Amino acid sequence: NLENLKVSLTKKYNVDIYTKACDIEKNKDRIIFFKWLLRQNINLNIIVNNAAFVGASDLPGWNVKFEDQSLETWRRSLEVNVTFVFDLIKSLIFTSYLKSIF
Repeated sequence: NLENLKVSLTKKYNVDIYTKACDIEKNKDRIIFFKWLLRQNINLNIIVNNAAFVGASDLPGWNVKFEDQSLETWRRSLEVNVTFVFDLIKSLIFTSYLKSIF
């Protein structure tokens, strides 16, 4: 599980690791994540986002022939695979800016 991995990596590499689960498909959950990140008051060096809609997914309307693909699932994939990354980068830049002026 994620907590065991965090403990193992922290011990092995003597680094600080923060974990936060987030349903990045939902904007309100992303806002909660961004606020949590800001409250941590840390210098962020690396962020690992392991969420994505990929070809092996068993979501309805996703890993099927093109004519059977679902517009709703397509929109969900854009939210996870593209919008979150954009939103995260924008938020990190803004957070960095806020830290520099306060």
